Order: sequence, then structure tokens, then C-alpha cells
Amino acid sequence: MTNFSNAIANITKFKQFNSLKETLTENGLKYVPMIFNNCKYGFAILSEEEYKLPLEGLKQYQNKHRYYYYESFENGKTEEVIFIMFNPSSACPDKDDPTIKNCRKLVQEKYKSMEIINIFSERNPNVKNLEGANNSLNIEFITELLKSKTDSAVVLAWGNKRIPEEIRSLILDLQKQNKNILIITPTNTKAKMKIRHPSNQGWCRLGGFNTAKLTNIKNEDITLEELIKV
Repeated sequence: MTNFSNAIANITKFKQFNSLKETLTENGLKYVPMIFNNCKYGFAILSEEEYKLPLEGLKQYQNKHRYYYYESFENGKTEEVIFIMFNPSSACPDKDDPTIKNCRKLVQEKYKSMEIINIFSERNPNVKNLEGANNSLNIEFITELLKSKTDSAVVLAWGNKRIPEEIRSLILDLQKQNKNILIITPTNTKAKMKIRHPSNQGWCRLGGFNTAKLTNIKNEDITLEELIKV
């Protein structure tokens, strides 16, 4: 993965409905169209590199990294939204997972599409295994991608985890660009404002994920710096 400008250009091209009909391999990346039933159209960018010893949770897609996920709702809306989460889990181009489903529930009525990037690109259900992972390529990729985002709303959704300083700086730069920055909050409690992950885990004591909503931090008595402090 060396030509980031070309990857961004491909993203722009393939976001056109049904423009990516079969897998394309280029510069160490695999652009793979979505084929599961709930997705009207979408694609993922995976690494060509695969795990040498297969991880059971990843099934037939053993690509080690997922750099990008896109899903179109084809609902006549105009605004896009991008989630920043911690790392890809078991979702693959022929099957989504509970986290993807929850993201979709939150945004499919209001936004035309959703994009997902992750602080760590390694596809691994066990986040403890990410400690010490070489994440430099992913940081370069999301830096280039976020520079190209002009009108998208941004959902901070990596959960209660420490993030690299490079990512923290990127997020603070988004605020300087007057981005629409959102977090996921429960509707039925006065729970502390913090960055929550859209997986089902952790929402049981809050009434389940059906209580989740998107909240603009501009409307809350908390600063972005406080939310993402290391």
C-alpha cells in the first residue's frame, strides 16, 4: 500500500452506485464489493496480505487488515457520515457483524451513506492482540482520507480506549475545520458523556443499544479535548 492518493481516488470512483462489481487488486490493496443481503451497495478495502495461520472468527476472508468500509443507503439523502472506531472485527464482504448493524441503525434514515475507518486496521476480534502492532500504514491512510473529507459528519466511536497521539491530533484538526462531530449517547439516562463503541457489549446496563442516539458535542457541556484526552 504505497499510493494513497490513488486509493482516495478509487474511493471517490467506487462510491458511485454499483460501480465496483468484482474484486480489484491494486498496490497491495483489495477493493471488494459487498454481497450480503442488508447492503444495497458497498465495498471494503482490505489488505492483500493475509494471516499465515488462519483466525477462526474471520472465516474465509483472512485478509489481515481492513482500511476502509463504505455502504450506500440509496435513500435520497445528501449528507454522508463516517465512523471512527477502534479496529475491524469479524465483518467481511459477505457478512456484517453486530457492530456494523448497529452503525446502520443509527444513521440509515438520516444519511445517504456511511463510511468506517479504524484507529487500528488489523482485523482481529481480540483487541489485546493489537498491542505493539505496526499501525503506521493505517495512520497514513486515514490521514489522507480525513484530509479529503469536506462535508461528512464524523462519529467518534472507538470506546473507552487509549488512542495514539497521531490520531488524537487528527481528531482535533477536524474540530478546527468546523466538522459536525458526533458521539453515541443513551437516550434514557444521565450517563456520563464519553466516547462509546456501537457494539452491543457495554450497552446492557444502559437499556440496550435501542436506546442509543447520535449527539453533537457542540450541544453538550464538554469539550472535544476532554472527550479524547489520553
